[in-house]
Amino acid sequence: MPRLPNAAHQASHVSGGADALKLDDLADPDDNTDLDFSTSLHGLVPKGTNVGDYLKDDGTWSTVSPGTVTREGGNTTEATTTSTAQVDLLSASSLSVTNTHPLDYHVAARKTSGAAAVSCGLKLNTTASNSGNRGTWRTGTTNINEFGSHRGWIPGRVGGSYTRMGQGSSVAYGGGTTQDSSGSNSIGEGNDMITATITDLVVTGICGSSSNTLGADELQVYSGSAS
Repeated sequence: MPRLPNAAHQASHVSGGADALKLDDLADPDDNTDLDFSTSLHGLVPKGTNVGDYLKDDGTWSTVSPGTVTREGGNTTEATTTSTAQVDLLSASSLSVTNTHPLDYHVAARKTSGAAAVSCGLKLNTTASNSGNRGTWRTGTTNINEFGSHRGWIPGRVGGSYTRMGQGSSVAYGGGTTQDSSGSNSIGEGNDMITATITDLVVTGICGSSSNTLGADELQVYSGSAS
């Protein structure tokens, strides 16, 4: 077979040519970065690292940064009370949240039927932050079953004027679908929050009548990065 001029030879191998070459039919390339793409040139994807890195648009691999939220603990066993005095209801223990780290917690709650309100409060270690009528989750007095949830967020507890800065939001539904109450509240409204490391977060409870049952479950506690 006669040799083709360089231009004709090249044309025969490009797409649509008489002897087009498929990229996946070529021999394996050398193990180098000669054809890698960059911000100035098109090219091939760099060889993977096999450690879970991600590819940046400048052609380099980068390590995925770990999340800044840590699950500190929780309690997923329901606890109930019919007490008309404030009692410890549900606890998450063995925590380690220093005063420079923000804290976030979630809890589900319910009330059985009865014409009285029930309320959940909050204790950090052994210090009450909210209780009674200043509770973190509270129902109405309608004689129906109610259920709902509360979520609270507490920033770094660095002392001074920054010990009553927590914020919570709650919702309670009655009769299955009707929203009976919702709203936000200040965590630490009743007492200054401690500045010591939090080792225990306790959901407290009180019933307006002993004929009511207050239940709490699915307590989850998280901390965030200090910076």
